[in-house]
Amino acid sequence: KQWYQRRVRASTTASSSAVQLHPLVIMSIADHATRCKINKRDFNHAMGVLLGKQSGRDIEITSSCDVCSDVVDGSWVLNRDYLVNRLDHLTQLAQSNCGSQAGDVVGWYAFGDMPSARHMVMHEQMSEIPVLLMFNHTQPEELALRTFEGTVDGSHSQSRKAFVEVPHVMKTSESERIGIDHAAGACVTGHSAVSDCLSSHEGAVSMLNGRVKVICD
Repeated sequence: KQWYQRRVRASTTASSSAVQLHPLVIMSIADHATRCKINKRDFNHAMGVLLGKQSGRDIEITSSCDVCSDVVDGSWVLNRDYLVNRLDHLTQLAQSNCGSQAGDVVGWYAFGDMPSARHMVMHEQMSEIPVLLMFNHTQPEELALRTFEGTVDGSHSQSRKAFVEVPHVMKTSESERIGIDHAAGACVTGHSAVSDCLSSHEGAVSMLNGRVKVICD
């Protein structure tokens, strides 16, 4: 539990200036939606966490992973033990691959257009981490996602918690653009600029290997 609380950062009192979203996050959430549709799972209880870093008012989301939730007495409940184990696994994987951290939990995501009261209940279970991303899986033709931040609405006679939509911008690196080009090209045509380049290199190495064998013989 203590490790989980250390990985989750509480929301600051000031609103985030903007949310920076990497393409890998969108691809991961879209894959989660596809798996839910194929396996005929309930989108109302499908969710995941957003990983990245927060610096002052700026939040950068670099990756995501789906997590389990349960329905207990009709209420949507976070499976906290599963979340802790999943984050621990991601940390070990990141350290073994590149010696880096998997990132802090800076938000969570759910499916739909707008958050409701049940999303606020889950937001509180998530220790009110800064960002909620809503991914509308019913509109596959367009990128329908919105980012929200939990806040306290004092405009009424009694203060109440509410979600406020915050802007988000796309941020990508050169390696991400190459990877996305490869994935998109492979899905549409069966090949991409990356696969074409690797194929030409493979041919050159094969030719060199053949000539080396001739010389050796």
